[in-house]
Amino acid sequence: MVLVLDGIVGPDEVAHLTDRIRHGPDPDAAAAHLGGAVRAGLAAHPLFSAAVQPKHLGDVVLHGLTAGDSAPPLSDEAALRSDVALTVFLTPPEEYEGGDLVLDTGYGEEHYRGPVGRAVAYPTGALARRAEVRRGACWTADILVESRIRDGAQRDILYAIASSEQYLGLFAAGAVADRARLRRCRERLSRMWCER
Repeated sequence: MVLVLDGIVGPDEVAHLTDRIRHGPDPDAAAAHLGGAVRAGLAAHPLFSAAVQPKHLGDVVLHGLTAGDSAPPLSDEAALRSDVALTVFLTPPEEYEGGDLVLDTGYGEEHYRGPVGRAVAYPTGALARRAEVRRGACWTADILVESRIRDGAQRDILYAIASSEQYLGLFAAGAVADRARLRRCRERLSRMWCER
C-alpha cells in the first residue's frame, strides 16, 4: 500500500532549517534538527502508526537536488530490516519542475509530489526512483522503517481495521460495542503477527 500523509513538518520550520543548511554556519546541526522534526512528525501522526506499525526508524537522509540531478536510491542500514520507505517533500512544488517520486508497486508507475511536509510511505519492495529535476531545486527527506509487522498484507489488514474503528467513531457514535470488537480484533492480530 502507498500512503500519503500530510503535515509531517510545517513549511515555516522547513524553510528556516533548509536555509540554515544551505547558508548557515553549522549546516550539520540544522540538518540534524530537521531530521529530528521529521521523526517527531511521523511519531505524532496517527495514520503513520496505524499503517506502518513502526518498530525502528532509520536515519533521516536529506537530498538537495538541482537541475539535472536525481536522488540515489536509499540503501538498507546494516542494523535495520527495512519494510517501509518514506519520502517527505521539503520544497514547495512551484519552486521546481520534475523531481517527482516515481513508484511502481506492480500496477504501473505513479508519480508523487506535494506540498511541504507531505510524506509518501511505500513498501521497500516497490520500484522507486526520483525523476530528474528539470528546473529549480528540490529538497526531500528519506527514511527507512522497520515495522513490527513484517508482512505488508498483514499491515494492510490492521490499517483497514483501524480505519473502520475511526469511521465508526466519526459516523456511528452509537456503535461503541462494534468499535470495541474491532479494537480487540486488531490488538489480537497485532500480537499474533508482531515480530518477536
